[in-house]
Amino acid sequence: MLDFDLLKIQFNFYLGNYTAPITSAPYWNAVYGGALDYLEMKKHYIRLQKVAYPQNYFSCLLPYSPEMVFFKGSKWNSYYVDYEQVTAKYSATHDVDPHPDQTGDFFVSGFMDDVRNSFAISNRRWDESVNNPLLRIGEIDREKREIEFGRTTYNWQVLTNLSMDLRRTSSDASTLRERTRVRDGPPPLQDRNRRVRLANNLGISVLLSCEDRLLVPLRSHDVAVFPNEWGCAPSFAARWVPSMQGFSGSFSKIVSGLVNDHLKLELAMFPNFIDNLIPLALTREWFRGGKTQLFMLATSKMSTKQIIAKLPKAEHENEISAKWRSAPVLKYIPGKKYVMMNEKNRNKYTPSVEYMMNYILARHFIEAQNQVA
Repeated sequence: MLDFDLLKIQFNFYLGNYTAPITSAPYWNAVYGGALDYLEMKKHYIRLQKVAYPQNYFSCLLPYSPEMVFFKGSKWNSYYVDYEQVTAKYSATHDVDPHPDQTGDFFVSGFMDDVRNSFAISNRRWDESVNNPLLRIGEIDREKREIEFGRTTYNWQVLTNLSMDLRRTSSDASTLRERTRVRDGPPPLQDRNRRVRLANNLGISVLLSCEDRLLVPLRSHDVAVFPNEWGCAPSFAARWVPSMQGFSGSFSKIVSGLVNDHLKLELAMFPNFIDNLIPLALTREWFRGGKTQLFMLATSKMSTKQIIAKLPKAEHENEISAKWRSAPVLKYIPGKKYVMMNEKNRNKYTPSVEYMMNYILARHFIEAQNQVA
């Protein structure tokens, strides 16, 4: 049973006073460097703008638009779908997995070097050798409550979706998220007739409400997405697993397995540590060409102190910013302090758009449940 009164108190604190660095409407000129169907992508982007989230608590327009909303009583009621009735089906037609030796053939000359340089100047990390397979969202049919998916790769999403959110030079913030208009435009398309598609992999973000407060970590400098900004944990690109090949069944079954895996990878938490896992919405990110993002709220009876104590055992603990203490925790173990949002530092760092969107959806969910009660 959810304690809505406790959640309301927690969420009132975590709003904060932010000056959000989000433009009123990202500008779509062309896809950055890729040989993609520009006219189709522009048509899709215009549709995204029309269904933008109508209001939020941060006094800015967040660059997300809905595909499915999993609770009633929100501004997006027309997008409501019963989460447990959503089915997912694998289709090879949605696979986008270019051979590594052919990747360069799809882009204009120098584009991949530009992407590598963008990572270097922003201190983000892209390890091209770790090209993990990812789950790619193909078709979404809200009326039929159906999702078709395929397979893609991490490097392909870097070169297509993520490249739209990278600075091209240290002095030029020409990303879809940070500018209303691109001065000189991205490089021209190599071949508009080849219809190479975006990765459009599924991202999943979970806002965790603990016994005492929300767990809002500062993402580390070397992550590829939202470095040095307040974020959510777990937050990840959904990996492809062999059991997805030929899968046809419940979307929630796929999601719960992925979330359980990343609770362990990022926080060293096991599924039984979570009391409620609540789906909020499946959305499209404007600033990455319409990539899908699933937002969720989780609750736990564990305290943030208990969770933080487990972090050193997490395989991906380096995704959360940490500082070394001058004195060791134990006699032979150096101390490591993970940076989490609190009363003193909440306005010191910028909140990521992902955190803000998850916060807004979760708060609207709580308000809607209170109205029903």
